[in-house]
Parts: sequence; C-alpha cells; structure tokens
Amino acid sequence: MAGMAVDRSDGPGALASRDAPQASTDADFDVDEQGLALAVELDRLVRAEPGLERHAPPRTGIYLWRPRGLDATEVRSRIRGAFVSLAHHGGSAWLRSVSANPMADPARVVAAVLEAAGTG
Repeated sequence: MAGMAVDRSDGPGALASRDAPQASTDADFDVDEQGLALAVELDRLVRAEPGLERHAPPRTGIYLWRPRGLDATEVRSRIRGAFVSLAHHGGSAWLRSVSANPMADPARVVAAVLEAAGTG
C-alpha cells in the first residue's frame, strides 16, 4: 500500500499469511465489475440533472457528487429512503456513494437527493 512500510523479513515483523495479498477470484471480479457499473449508472443520472454535479468520472465503486449551490451536509441530513455518506475533499463536503451493494438503486438515490435538495 502506498505510504505504508511493511517489513517483509522472516523475523517477528513478517507478514502473517492471513495478511498477505490473496489472488482474486471470478466472484471478486464480478462484485468489483458490478460496483463500477452501478457507479457508472449513478454518474449518468447525476450528469443528466442540471442541479447535481460530480467530483470526477467513476473509476471505482466510490463516487463523490453533490447538489449544485447547496450545502451537501444539510442536504444529506434531509435524505429519506436512500443512503449516502459524506466525504470532505478540497475543503468542500460531497455526498459519497459506495456501490458495493449489488441491490443498490442509483435512480432511487438520485431521486432522494433531489427531493432533499428541494428540486425533485
């Protein structure tokens, strides 16, 4: 991991086998691929709404976005029927959606945010 020193010697500081990186399986790839697909769908919906903005295009299942011109923290406090967390980046609050849940519904999340922002 970047920024983390790891002792790879055979001494007391050696990595335990449970901490060693494991080969990914097809199931892991399917989950990762589906998470990215959900993030891409969320991105499509966010870009289609003039009252919303994204931080950056999705590259993983973690997606930062927010209502334009509104405090994301305040909007999040009014969201009902969907879950998003908050992240702070560049001195600003952003809504943070993690699409690891295969049952996630990006359209429902966007609708809940728009309603909480008073534009839905």
